[in-house]
Amino acid sequence: MQITITIQIQNDDDTQHQHVLTTLAREAASIDTLGLTLAESKQLLQQT
Repeated sequence: MQITITIQIQNDDDTQHQHVLTTLAREAASIDTLGLTLAESKQLLQQT
């Protein structure tokens, strides 16, 4: 499974801009693997 975190901005004139922040890989989809871990969250904050 692959999770992509994206920011999308839509202007008043309906133009859109997208920026991919990060892409995460997961072994399988389950309640335990849903969302970010604390380590992934910290790493994402350091990148931005």
